[in-house]
Amino acid sequence: MNTHIFPYIITLLLLSFSLSKPLTASTEKEKASMSITKEQNNNPVENVFMLDMSTDTLFQQGLSIVSKYKIGGVLLGENHIDALSKKIEQIHKRISHPIFIAVLENPNQPLVKLSSENINNIVEDSIAYYYGSLQGQYLQQIGANMYISRALSHHQNAQQLLASPNISKPHLATLHKEILFWEGLHNSHIVGIKEVTETFHINKESNLSLLEKRYKEIHHPKEQNRWKGTYYNYKNSKTQQKTIQSLLHDPIHFSTYSFMDLNDIASINSRSLQKHLALESIMDGNEMVLIKPNQWKIVGKVTQRLFKVAESTSSLSATQKNMFELYKWSKSGNTIPKNRLDKIQDVFAQHFYQKSIVLLKDESNNIPTNNLGSTHFTSISFEIDSLESFTERLKSYTHIEEFKIDDKIESKEVDEFLKHLPTNTQVFLSIGKNMVFSSKNIILLNKILHHKQVQLVWFRGASLLSTDFNINKVKGVIIAPSTTTLAQNTTAQSIMGANRIDGILAKSLSNEYPIGYGLVRDDMGRLGFNTPEYEQIDSDKLQSRIDSLAHLGMTEKAYPGCQILIAKNNKIIFHKTYGYHTYKKQFAVKKDDIYDWASITKVAGPTIPIMQLYEKNVISLDVPYATYWPMWQNSNKEEISLRDILAHQAQLKPYLPLWSNTLDRNGRYKKSIIHHKKSKHFNLKVSPNLYIKNSFKDTIFSEITQSKLLGHKKYTYSGLAFFTFPRMIELVTHQSYEKYLRDSIYRPLGATTVTYNPYKYFAHNRYVPTENDQFFRKRLIVGYVHDEGAALMGGVSGNAGLFGDIVDCAKIFQMFLNEGTYGDKKFIEPSTIKEFTRCQFPENENRRGLSFDKPLIDNSDKSIDECYPAYGCSNQSYGHGGFTGTFAWADPKGKLLFIFFSNRVYPTRKDKILYELNLRPQIQQVIYNLVDSVDYKKELS
Repeated sequence: MNTHIFPYIITLLLLSFSLSKPLTASTEKEKASMSITKEQNNNPVENVFMLDMSTDTLFQQGLSIVSKYKIGGVLLGENHIDALSKKIEQIHKRISHPIFIAVLENPNQPLVKLSSENINNIVEDSIAYYYGSLQGQYLQQIGANMYISRALSHHQNAQQLLASPNISKPHLATLHKEILFWEGLHNSHIVGIKEVTETFHINKESNLSLLEKRYKEIHHPKEQNRWKGTYYNYKNSKTQQKTIQSLLHDPIHFSTYSFMDLNDIASINSRSLQKHLALESIMDGNEMVLIKPNQWKIVGKVTQRLFKVAESTSSLSATQKNMFELYKWSKSGNTIPKNRLDKIQDVFAQHFYQKSIVLLKDESNNIPTNNLGSTHFTSISFEIDSLESFTERLKSYTHIEEFKIDDKIESKEVDEFLKHLPTNTQVFLSIGKNMVFSSKNIILLNKILHHKQVQLVWFRGASLLSTDFNINKVKGVIIAPSTTTLAQNTTAQSIMGANRIDGILAKSLSNEYPIGYGLVRDDMGRLGFNTPEYEQIDSDKLQSRIDSLAHLGMTEKAYPGCQILIAKNNKIIFHKTYGYHTYKKQFAVKKDDIYDWASITKVAGPTIPIMQLYEKNVISLDVPYATYWPMWQNSNKEEISLRDILAHQAQLKPYLPLWSNTLDRNGRYKKSIIHHKKSKHFNLKVSPNLYIKNSFKDTIFSEITQSKLLGHKKYTYSGLAFFTFPRMIELVTHQSYEKYLRDSIYRPLGATTVTYNPYKYFAHNRYVPTENDQFFRKRLIVGYVHDEGAALMGGVSGNAGLFGDIVDCAKIFQMFLNEGTYGDKKFIEPSTIKEFTRCQFPENENRRGLSFDKPLIDNSDKSIDECYPAYGCSNQSYGHGGFTGTFAWADPKGKLLFIFFSNRVYPTRKDKILYELNLRPQIQQVIYNLVDSVDYKKELS
């Protein structure tokens, strides 16, 4: 069994078992022992009968019998957990004796959150195993102690085909393979129920035996009679020859227990025969006989007959002793609280959907998607199906142009849309289960299929693919497991390279695509989206503690709103927004809001090209920076190395009030420097209706060059040299700095919101305001860089100026965590990442890397009020903060990413409450407290 793909569920289950308590809901009404004697029960034979209450009608009929008689058990139909739990509660209200609660498998209404459509997609024994284990845990949690399973529907379909007298030998061989395949899965399902619970399992059908029977009939007709009359292996009894079907005893642990279902014996059509077979079954040692409520009258007659037969007393006593031992065993286990099981179930569902995605065809090798920086992506869907979640998740990875087809759309509109698509377009054509292949829709489909690069995403079920669609018309085919939101989300992630694709067909589609077929693609290291439980973190504790701290910041007015993102092992497991853009509460913070990153720009902007140029030996860290920046030659800075600059110990001043040079003595703008209207020589925009003279950049470079040096060579944070980096990079690469970043870094990453001067590209309501600037620009700053120096550079600088949403910031830092690789592209060599993120001068008490910030020296020994960042961070970790209230931190040791975005400078930079509360380290430490396995068990105890 390939159980290695579910280590996280194993951990969760084992952890839950060790910390759980026995179920009390049903056992309060049950006695400690089950010694059933004639003195305790005037009619002990009643205990041998199980009442079939598996439908709503039978349930209502059976309640009156349960209230009057001490029956041994009831059979309920599997249903959603809450509905089944209510029925069990109703039964326990009517009884005062121990009773077996059996549940009959119903794939159409499973306890686990999977529809019959989903269950039919189970194609791996480990999935079947954990599906069974979760079922067993839910059954035990609600007080059920028996599970009666049937074959899965693929089994049943194959069984019907096998019954056909005209079946051919080749077809038989195919069915043989399919049934063996599903028999193996079904057995894994059985083992899953048994291995982690004390739930007694009974298998009601054996299609493998039926297969053997039909195989004998075709290939060995002379031996046909050997197989006639019994399809099951159960011990010899007087009723064996009369029995066509009965419940199979459990083949795994309980070989001594036999059950009988009178209603599965097709020849029984009279009460007299029912009574006779029930009597013989009991005398023969069957532990329990299943009957329907309308058959209850036979019990009295069976009782009378049993007491007239001398050997019946000892036989019945042995039977009840067996049942007593079985009942005690079934109540000996511990249970997991339902809310905990629900979380484990979410983990299972996520992985189930990942394993159920089948890549059937990929002629152009475009799945998972590659070349994000040079490909145009379009999602086309028919509006009859709700596939918005699929497209929205695709948009998390790159820009997606969306086109929906509804009943009103005309053929001409489709033509116009397709005509405008660039030649480098890749089309995702998604078709759902409600799609109607009308003549009009077929015409529209054919138009779309004329495009050279169409990837069909089939949400209709694999079996319909061979009948509804000609897959030869498309370059690629992805079969999605379901149209649920989670399935759509997971399918999009897999297509975009966040998950491994290795699903296989559960049923043969053709000779070209047989059962078990499926192309395999490894994940590409792109960020995925999942629950905290997926990474063994308790989501309730994580959310409640982070919520508390985030709301504290808003209460204390450290910021009007914020958002927090946490990723572990390449999966975003937490992303939540809080509060509003301003204290006026007009715009709530949204996940795709665009923030001023402030000094995060230093590592997300010029540092990346510098790293690339360094590893290509175009620039060196240990020669004078003046080698690449001629303005520093023959100045007091001509010997300063790039390493010292990036490590912030180059003796540069922390800051120069560059903006003050633009104002006269009265605080008014100097007309020679700033204009209110754009012109040829004033086209660098500082804010709305405010333009700086083009040549002022050179003035800034000159002031930095002429600035005095500090008298000591030790750590002093300075952004002055970063002003020069964009121009230096242009001098070295001979290309535009912004274009370099956009085309070589951000677009290939899929970080489509990362840009300088975002006011040029996005809707105004997506920008989170920063400061209400009353000393320079005299207005609220929205969509323009907050840093005055960067503003005077036209918004493009190395010290500040980048904007973007929080997920795109995560992509950049995840690339760092991936040692320079993200998706199909290597951006930076691992050795370069290691060099730039190591502490450069620890002997000088300088904690910094190259551009990257590092934890304080001895940070792990500091208290939460003194540490920076959280004391749980490893010394390998690195990141950067931004003056506006942003913060991004990566920890390779735990593959952990933490990003906090706020606009703490609103309405004024004078507010330092965020620092005074030390909120970011506190929030970050919450994660470490829950990630650590020892601390995690401690939290749950």
